[in-house]
Amino acid sequence: MLSAARPATHPPVRRELIEHYARVTRAVVEIPYDPVIATGQPLDLSALHRRTREAWLAATAAVFDGLSPTPETGRDA
Repeated sequence: MLSAARPATHPPVRRELIEHYARVTRAVVEIPYDPVIATGQPLDLSALHRRTREAWLAATAAVFDGLSPTPETGRDA
C-alpha cells in the first residue's frame, strides 16, 4: 500500500516506489492524498474523497485476497 502524504507526488519517485514494491510484494495499491486524512484527526469516512474510499476498498480486497485459501498456500479459510 502506498499512501500519498502530499497532494502532488514526483512522478519518477512514484514510479520507482511502485516498481520496487511490485517486485517484493504480492500487490501494490495506491491510496491518493486526501486532506481529511492529512489532518490527523479522527476520520469521518463520509468526508473522504470518493477516490480515497475506492482505493481503501481496493487495498482491503488485496489484503483479503492474500488471506484466501489457495492451492499454493494450502491455507484453510
